[in-house]
Amino acid sequence: MSIYVSPEQLEKQRLENEIIRQARIARENEAKEAENKERNERDEAQRKINEAELKRTLQSSFLQANPSASVEDFERLYPTIRDEHLKSETEREYERQLTSARKHYNLM
Repeated sequence: MSIYVSPEQLEKQRLENEIIRQARIARENEAKEAENKERNERDEAQRKINEAELKRTLQSSFLQANPSASVEDFERLYPTIRDEHLKSETEREYERQLTSARKHYNLM
């Protein structure tokens, strides 16, 4: 007993399968976009928290080191203070990694 499927039926089935596949891909892409958006929002919130924490720490250090300075002085100088701090942190991390690599490869 042979089942005959006409070319028209095969083409109709192929088109239906393609529509289903495209809908699945669209749903997957929407889910990925929503996940990325959520991750980006979390990252941005964490970045803001980190920035506020860094600013509080730098302000405290600045005001302790400069008793005659005001909060306004700190606010005016904050971009420069932050940049210098981040530059220093980057240099320290570079040196740490370099030392670690030298130890790993017995170059010291």
